[in-house]
Amino acid sequence: MRARKPIRRTRPLRQEDIMICREALEQKSPGYMDENTKLTQIVYTLTGVRLLYGLFNICIFKMYDLSLAQPVILFLSAFFFLFWYMWMLRSGKLVAVFMLCVRGYSIISGGAALLNMATWLPYPLIFMLTAAGVMEFVEAVFCIYVLFHPFAAHTIRLNKALFQGLMLAAVDERELRRAAGYHNPYGEETDREDSGPESDEGGMK
Repeated sequence: MRARKPIRRTRPLRQEDIMICREALEQKSPGYMDENTKLTQIVYTLTGVRLLYGLFNICIFKMYDLSLAQPVILFLSAFFFLFWYMWMLRSGKLVAVFMLCVRGYSIISGGAALLNMATWLPYPLIFMLTAAGVMEFVEAVFCIYVLFHPFAAHTIRLNKALFQGLMLAAVDERELRRAAGYHNPYGEETDREDSGPESDEGGMK
């Protein structure tokens, strides 16, 4: 017989279910909820810094009468990075390694561009590029912390197991009722065929 595949949840996850599971994990691994809260707050802080940096870029580009397309995209990209970092806290080390590689590439390319343009760029733009490098360096340090700090890595492993378990939880009640109300049209006929010869033999006896 083939092993039955786990049925995926068809209803959205509720915060009550997540909190109950987190409390159970806290009992097994004391300090889990504090570490998870700390990591989440760091992600929110980095997102806020990115939003402020995007607003600063918009002001600088407006001051020098430049196109606002790039700073607006940079401002909106903060929400994209928020999604990636929150996903990193739930999915394990692979996303953290990817984010670290992206941060490293941005630091190297941005630093090289700053060195090439430092002689003729205005000071506000130099400050803007330097602030971008510092911000990306801090994000890279956060990725390194997630990868190599034992308890942070353990917390992310617990988060991954938690959400995988919740996604493979029970099916919606309506589907269970529909499955329970399924009627096999061949069931009664099979029973009659099985009971027929026995009843005939009983009558002959």
